[in-house]
Parts: sequence; C-alpha cells; structure tokens
Amino acid sequence: MSTYELTPRARAVLAGKDQIRRFACDVHGAHRIETPVDGYQVLTRTELDDPVAGIRAAVLARSIAAAEIRCYAEQARAGGRSWDEIGEAIGLEEAGAERGELAFGLVVENRPLPFHPPFELISAWWRCGSCGERVRDRGPFEANPANTESGHASSCRRHAAEIAAYRMRAEA
Repeated sequence: MSTYELTPRARAVLAGKDQIRRFACDVHGAHRIETPVDGYQVLTRTELDDPVAGIRAAVLARSIAAAEIRCYAEQARAGGRSWDEIGEAIGLEEAGAERGELAFGLVVENRPLPFHPPFELISAWWRCGSCGERVRDRGPFEANPANTESGHASSCRRHAAEIAAYRMRAEA
C-alpha cells in the first residue's frame, strides 16, 4: 500500500459520509457546494448549503444503522453467537457477562451507554438456526439458558447443548 492509498475502512467511512450527503440532497433538498480548503485555491471540500439537512440525513443514517445492527445481532444469536461476541463486534470494551448485558441493552433497546433499564422487561426475538423455531431471548442476565431463551423446539440440539454446558459449569 502506497502512502496515498486508503485502507478499506477509511474508504468505507468516506463512502458513508458521501451517502449521508446524498440523503441530505435527495430527501431533504440540500445542495452540495465546494468550498476552498484554507490556503489553497485548487483544493476544495464538499459541504452542504443547508447543514440542518445534513443533520436530518445523519439521523436517518443512524436509524438505518441501528436497525441493521439489531437485524445482524438477531442473525448472530440465531447462528449461536453470544451476546458477549456481539458486544465485542459493536466495540464495547467491557469483557464477559457485562459486555453481553450492555450489548443486549444497546441492540434491543437502542439505549445509549451507560444505562440501567429494567432488564426483565426486555426481549429480543430471533429464529433459531438449529431448530427453526422463533425464540424469545431475555438476554445474558442469567447463566442458565433454559431461563433466558424460550421457544426452542424440544428437540433443539443447540439449546440442549447450551443447557448441558451450563450444567457442566454449574457442577464444576
């Protein structure tokens, strides 16, 4: 990679910013303007003539992103991934059970951190990748999966394996 090449992540960030500007123009009627970069006559920066349209567009992008995070988290749970793993993917630094709890609240309730909701009222729903049934997930607040997930088929291998692993840990 040369000095002037962007990383894939940096390219994605620039593409995301450009998409937000497109939302501002297409949805909220803003127009793009090119303003000179300080001290240069040739270099310009793309801005919007109405920054409030940019705010509205960024809020729309944030709403889309939150919905996609929830959708992918539900798919991850259906595929057997833990709330801790989802928390790690989100970028939460806490480790273990606390990271899982924070991820659950952030994804399911879309609450800013830190927060302290009444966890017993929160649920996520996803289709189990093993048994195909719709599962109610009450989050990682209790160790026993029999108490946190309901709706699995009685023959669900994944759920049975999680319960067996919990019992093994509890006996140790």
